[in-house]
Amino acid sequence: MQLKAPQNIQKELIETGETFKQVSYEVLPEYAGDYIFLDESNGAELNREDSLWKSMDAVKNNNVFYIDAKRFWPFDPIAVLAQVEEVTNMLLEKKKNEK
Repeated sequence: MQLKAPQNIQKELIETGETFKQVSYEVLPEYAGDYIFLDESNGAELNREDSLWKSMDAVKNNNVFYIDAKRFWPFDPIAVLAQVEEVTNMLLEKKKNEK
């Protein structure tokens, strides 16, 4: 699909083999990619009117996908394969609708 990780993600996670990194909200734009997959389960809530949130390219380009936690929290091999397929379908559908 020719997706590239943001430079900070590539350098700090992919190249080091780390699987996650906690960052403060203020530096989120430095880590955000062209697409954002957002989980607002378990009482999480994002202020979609926040200027920092609105400043990110993925938000400006309407490339934010709200995911279902029930489908994306499980981490067994079958669930992960289904998640990859679902994310792929989300991205392909987005591209198809842009034409």
